[in-house]
Amino acid sequence: MASELKFNISEFSKMSGEVTTAYEDLESTKTKVMESIENLEKKWNTPAGKKFRKNTDLEWGKEVDKYIKVLKSVVKLLDEAEKQFGLVKDEIEKINY
Repeated sequence: MASELKFNISEFSKMSGEVTTAYEDLESTKTKVMESIENLEKKWNTPAGKKFRKNTDLEWGKEVDKYIKVLKSVVKLLDEAEKQFGLVKDEIEKINY
C-alpha cells in the first residue's frame, strides 16, 4: 500500500539539500562582497571614494540576512515534512487489508 502513495519522501530531502546549498552560497557571497567593499573603503581615499561611501547603501547585508533566514526556515519545514510523511508512510505500512 505504501508504494501506492502519491508522494516521494526522498524529494523533501533533496530539496532541503538544494535550499541549504543556496543559503550557504548566499552567505558566502555576501561575506565576500562585504569584505571587498570594506577593502575598497580603506584604500580609496580620494574625493570620489568619499562620495562612493556617502552614496552607497552599506546596510544591504541586513536585507540579504532576511532572505537567508527565510531559506533556513524553508529547510526546517522541508525536514519536518519529510519526517511527518515518513511517519504516515510507516503507519500505512502497518495496515493490513
